[in-house]
Amino acid sequence: MKTVVLVCHPNPSQSVRNKEIAARVQQNKNVTVRYISELIKNPAEEQEFIKQFQRIVIQFPVYWYQITSVGKDYVDRVLTKELLTGKTLKIVNTTGAKQKYVNAEIIHGPWKMMAHYCEMTWETPEIYFIDDSADKVELIAKSLE
Repeated sequence: MKTVVLVCHPNPSQSVRNKEIAARVQQNKNVTVRYISELIKNPAEEQEFIKQFQRIVIQFPVYWYQITSVGKDYVDRVLTKELLTGKTLKIVNTTGAKQKYVNAEIIHGPWKMMAHYCEMTWETPEIYFIDDSADKVELIAKSLE
């Protein structure tokens, strides 16, 4: 399945796990990694780019249980119901918190509702917690193949 991974990190050069996951999945010929680190200048052009993919992965570090501001801008200005209908959605997160402090349902609930509203297939999300081992990067990357 042709997949785009939208890495919504405001400072990708300072990222550790998001960068590792993106680098690992970039090795797959069916996966395109796109860094969203600034505001989108031409939403229509970006929509044309997204049309070619069957699966959309939105990858972001969790900031107070939410997507980053650049990710929110992308979702608000680029993604539409018409563009997303029939596609697959997967969310991949990294967080600086331990697993015991994170409620994944709170983070993923709105995304799951968006997938339902847009008539998308919802894939099980992935979260990399601060107390996970580095091996989890490989497991997350495999889930994106």
